[in-house]
Amino acid sequence: MSALLATVSESLPAIPANSILPTKSLVVFLVCADFARRFMVRSMLEYSNYSVLEFDDSQQALKHANFKAPDLFILDAGSTGSDCCQTCRAIRQGSATRNSALVAILDTGNADLIEQLLDAGMSDYLLNPLDFDAMGLRVRSILHKWKITKALRENEERYSLVLHGTQQGLWDWDLRTGQVFYSPRWHQILGYSGNEFPPSPDSWFEIIHPHYRNQVTDLISSHLKGHTSHFYCEYQIRHKLGHYLWVLSRGIAERNEKNQPIRVAGSLSNITARKLSEQQLMQQANFDEVTGLMRRHLLQQEIQQSILDCTRTSSRFALIYVDIDRFSAVKNAFGYDFCNRLIKAFAERLLATVAEATPVSRFECDGYAILLSRVDNVEYAVQAAKEISRALQTPFTIDGRTVQFGVTSGMTMGPENYTEAEIVVRDTLMAVTRAKKRRNNEVVVFDESMYIELRKRLECETELRLAVSDGDIVPYYQPIVRLSDGGIHGFEALMRWQHPLKGMIAPDEFLDVAEETGLIVDIDDIVLQHASLQACAWSNMFDYQTMVMHVNLCGRQLTRPLLIEHIEQVLRQTRLPPANLSLEVTETALIEDAELAVSILQRLVSMGAQVSMDDFGAGYSSLNYLQKFPFTTLKLDRAFISLILDSKKTADIVRSTIKLAHQLNIKVVAEGVETEQQADLLRTWRCDYGQGYLFGRPMPAESAEKLIEQKLLICTVH
Repeated sequence: MSALLATVSESLPAIPANSILPTKSLVVFLVCADFARRFMVRSMLEYSNYSVLEFDDSQQALKHANFKAPDLFILDAGSTGSDCCQTCRAIRQGSATRNSALVAILDTGNADLIEQLLDAGMSDYLLNPLDFDAMGLRVRSILHKWKITKALRENEERYSLVLHGTQQGLWDWDLRTGQVFYSPRWHQILGYSGNEFPPSPDSWFEIIHPHYRNQVTDLISSHLKGHTSHFYCEYQIRHKLGHYLWVLSRGIAERNEKNQPIRVAGSLSNITARKLSEQQLMQQANFDEVTGLMRRHLLQQEIQQSILDCTRTSSRFALIYVDIDRFSAVKNAFGYDFCNRLIKAFAERLLATVAEATPVSRFECDGYAILLSRVDNVEYAVQAAKEISRALQTPFTIDGRTVQFGVTSGMTMGPENYTEAEIVVRDTLMAVTRAKKRRNNEVVVFDESMYIELRKRLECETELRLAVSDGDIVPYYQPIVRLSDGGIHGFEALMRWQHPLKGMIAPDEFLDVAEETGLIVDIDDIVLQHASLQACAWSNMFDYQTMVMHVNLCGRQLTRPLLIEHIEQVLRQTRLPPANLSLEVTETALIEDAELAVSILQRLVSMGAQVSMDDFGAGYSSLNYLQKFPFTTLKLDRAFISLILDSKKTADIVRSTIKLAHQLNIKVVAEGVETEQQADLLRTWRCDYGQGYLFGRPMPAESAEKLIEQKLLICTVH
């Protein structure tokens, strides 16, 4: 054996110095039971610079491969290859060895044996006798081909995994033969198995929904003609069970050297879930989830179309808006779920009152809009709006509870000069706002004067905000006199707006805007601060410690957090004793939250301030107010005082009210006293104080100061 090895070694040619050989990064596992043959093959491989590990049986090789997998297995199969097929299968099944190249050395070119080995996983084979010079090149070629094969297989596996992950089916249409290959996943998406589906394009097109069939064929045709870079289409296709799926098809054509399409291949994805989700989102975006009525933007599209149609046909339309009165109170009383059922019943009744296909929208939480087309005249539209309002004001019974709504309606006729739906909506809402102010349950039709008034109110609001911040709100003072001797009891501080361009503006021109915007709170604060300072200054200046300053307190102030603390802070800053301040409240302020009002007024009285009931008798004021609220002063409204000389009934009411107030230890101020006859009559009834033009109009502080001096002088003389 040693002599044989020596002979083989001596026969090996020398390695040229300048030869290019692979580095020893490539590892070969050589499995051969015959030592001499193994030595010879190893020598050939090492000559070509391969790293070789020898094993005399396959089990040892497989065990060692678990620690270090080789690039190449070389198996000596001999003439029969008895164990080689089993070894090939074991190598291909091993996780560490499945990607290694596998070569068998055969003593014979038996075709059956070679086929068995290839089926078992063999990459290639070598035949004895081995060519020493060609051995390295042959192995290198085998490894190169195996590397390419392995890369292709990995790409195929990767592509297959991607397709499986994306759940896409493949199709491949050979335009030369007219045959279409459909992948298993394609069949699976549509409910078919195996080759059940005919491999033709017509079979595909036949199951496309008729609505989309021409679209699909046109898009494919356009792509084949070169008009588009690829084919892309979403459409519905019939499943084997008969229902339709939403699918997305993509494809691209392969062209020959003449730029003629020869095949087109692509994918098919099931997008039904996505489409259903989109439809659901579209439904939620366009229609109210509680009532099913269209949302605002859809109705505005309908209005825009009506503008165009009516302009073209010289016809008219009407937009009616119905607003539920005090809906928030119902929601607070009965809860969200109950109100949803109530609103659903409301919408159903609304739909029942209009013609089918009439656009109806839940415009806001408590507002609904109805678009009437082909309206002959305004009277017809108003009558329709009244019928809708009457139907909606009929009581609803939900879960045993009966609820009756009040509704406010406004409308706009079109097209008139309208070009934009948004303006139609704006004007309709303006009409609703006007209807709410009237409170007479009538349908208000928009006219241009409403817009002009709104513009004026907005201008007033802007200027009023500037006036508050710039200090243009100033107090004027109207005297309140003792009817017994004509001496000054105090003053009522009244707001005035010193406009830089328009001059002095009375409250009647801006009070509504101030209350609507909440600026009344800031204005009241300004008047309270200035009036308290002025009262303290006059008390000190004239040594008049009993002078009382009357200041109005709006309804918003009564619900203001920390109101009492704010008033106490003003009194501390101005050093005005609480007893010299009388805060006047109206009936409207009291009825908004009577319990809160009682609490606030009691705290004011407890801190030493006076509390006046202003404009008594102007609204629905009842004598019960005098018992319920801790008033120290009652101010009779000027409407009563103006009639005491002409109406015995009014005179009796005033006289009785004064008497009752005195019995309750409440002082009385008569407002609007303009004549001596009125003042004399009030004196006979022992009314405490008078206020009106007879004693002085509202005046700036300087004029009021002079009046105090005059009154004091008169009193001194007498």
